[in-house]
Amino acid sequence: MTTRAHEILWDDVTDTGARRMVTGVPAEWVDWFRPVAGRILDVAVRRTQEMRDREHRDRVRRRRHQQRAAEH
Repeated sequence: MTTRAHEILWDDVTDTGARRMVTGVPAEWVDWFRPVAGRILDVAVRRTQEMRDREHRDRVRRRRHQQRAAEH
């Protein structure tokens, strides 16, 4: 994931959704949760990208296998 894409996603989560989620929550809880949420988001983004990469590699392998089978 590009740095810019990460910034856009993080801004969307922190600026929009977080404000609604933390309304009425004590500030010290929010201060504690912010870095935790960032780490959770980073892991989720990384895992999603790994899954997409794996699916792409599998599609490419299947396509190559089908092409080889058609050539023989």
